[in-house]
Amino acid sequence: MKIHTIILLIFTMIGCAHHKDVRPGKKGKHTVITLAKNINHAENEALDQAETFCDENDRYPVVIYQKNSIHTKKSENEQFKDQAQKPIQVKIRFRCSKWGY
Repeated sequence: MKIHTIILLIFTMIGCAHHKDVRPGKKGKHTVITLAKNINHAENEALDQAETFCDENDRYPVVIYQKNSIHTKKSENEQFKDQAQKPIQVKIRFRCSKWGY
């Protein structure tokens, strides 16, 4: 019985890892914030997580709001010596739609 519980727990953790940055919101409006070294990676990661999140309920993500910025918290950026190396933060607010619009 314990082995079944452990296996179930592992699969649950793996499943959540695909949209680890998604924060479910009120009234079906969810948020995902990602960091990456360039804007394309940050946007792609955010959209992938939104898609995975919605796909769990056979829905499609519809982006309501997007904001891109340079992430400036020093505690997370100590490895970045100059402005060009600081990560890009992408914040996307989305809802899951049955029809994709």
